Parts: sequence; structure tokens; C-alpha cells
Amino acid sequence: MDTNVLPIAPRKIVAAAGNKETKDLLSKRNVEIIEVEMDELIKGGRGPRCCNLEFLRK
Repeated sequence: MDTNVLPIAPRKIVAAAGNKETKDLLSKRNVEIIEVEMDELIKGGRGPRCCNLEFLRK
């Protein structure tokens, strides 16, 4: 689920908790990561992007 993230703003994402290596790489590139516990949803093959409807921003 490393690549299944939800971008919510430039350099700001929602990601499933864990994935330390990916999180470290993104953090070094000044990406803010909001981690969410999704253990049960991941079992069904879902991640942050798959669990959201259309996300509109100005």
C-alpha cells in the first residue's frame, strides 16, 4: 500500500500507517504525511485513496 495515498494539498498526503521506508523518503522531500490506521481495510485491498469519494479543493 506504499503508493496508495491520498494527496490533500501540495506536499501533504494521507497514508496508511506503517511503510517506514516510503515515509522516510517522502519526509526527506518535505512531504507532510498524515498516517491513518487502516489494518482492516488493507486486508480487503483498500487504501486511503480507494476509501474516499471525490475530493474538491480551491
